[in-house]
Amino acid sequence: MLSEKTYRRYSREIFMYLDLDNVICEVSDNFYENLKFKKEDVIGKSINDFIIEKSINIQEEYDLKELVLKDKNSEKKYFSVKVTKIYDDSNILIGAYLILFDITEYKNIEHEYTVLKYLADKSYDIIYRVEVYPKLKFTYINDAVEKLLGVTKEQHYEDANILFKLIHPDDAKKLQDKINNVSKYRRALELRYINKKGKYMFLEDFSIPEYDKDGRLISFQGISRCIQDRKELESKLQYLSYNDIITGVTNKTYFTKEMRRLNKNGTNMVTIIILDLDGLKNTNDEYGHLIGDELIIAAANILKEVFYEQSTISRIGGDEFAVIVNNASEVYIKEKFKVLDEKIEKYNYEEIIKISISKGYSIYKDFNKDIKLTIDEADYKMYQDKNSKKNY
Repeated sequence: MLSEKTYRRYSREIFMYLDLDNVICEVSDNFYENLKFKKEDVIGKSINDFIIEKSINIQEEYDLKELVLKDKNSEKKYFSVKVTKIYDDSNILIGAYLILFDITEYKNIEHEYTVLKYLADKSYDIIYRVEVYPKLKFTYINDAVEKLLGVTKEQHYEDANILFKLIHPDDAKKLQDKINNVSKYRRALELRYINKKGKYMFLEDFSIPEYDKDGRLISFQGISRCIQDRKELESKLQYLSYNDIITGVTNKTYFTKEMRRLNKNGTNMVTIIILDLDGLKNTNDEYGHLIGDELIIAAANILKEVFYEQSTISRIGGDEFAVIVNNASEVYIKEKFKVLDEKIEKYNYEEIIKISISKGYSIYKDFNKDIKLTIDEADYKMYQDKNSKKNY
């Protein structure tokens, strides 16, 4: 799970994990700051115990945008919500991540002020109004644009096309489609702009189009807020979903995904190598799992040293690894096995706890066959190697 330091960094947004029964399994530390409930008050309970007006079910297909929760004092708190469903290796739903952004202050002021006026005075978000007809021209933009992008309001007023100088080239078409009345305005746009530090950052843009009596688009008013923290967090979650935390190599989920891709779109010859760390259970029983983990890490590091080119290493089990090698001859694989044996021998000479790795390989070049047959052959050869050894 994410560290306390990481949670604090993303304090504007609440991170939550739900299981299939909508039970809260984990929440970020700032849950207390927003709703006054401690972690122990909510973990193990259904999220629907805290929802007002309606309930949710993560197993259903729906487009959830907003939630109303009650805090410890039974007061309403409004949140925009982003739901990311989580699936296992068999593509079966196992839970969901929720990212909640507190919009209570925006909801509460709707009765007294317009949202636009309040945000213009108080918000760190960019508030703007821009005309697109008869020509592109800003009629309002707040100070936040300078804080985020390092470009002044005056520069926007002087030249509205400054947007195209700041936007990431790959996102320019999305911006042009918005101006050309092609976008679906009910959806937020995620656009990258260069910031005052010279790096691209993500802004989430909500805009409301204005039309004249002839139905012609004449202007937009909207809000753009920085979601860089969220995108970085999503990137970290994406990394965690495909990488093994202990060793840093890719995990079984990634390996399975690659096998499906190759099975469907195989065009290049690949070699599948299956490797098994011999005697790990004995090491765990005799020295403890911490030493066992150190042995796993050492084995992974050796594999990285050997298969450093045109290869992908995955940890597919507690003591099992797989390597995908692209466009390699059988001579090349055997040479790599020789190098692997030499590095293991060198490691064992220097360390007290020894490493032994059984290995087998098979070349996938008949793309009409199921790649599982190639994996099974490599696995069979690995067990032949294991059975040929003593004391394991």
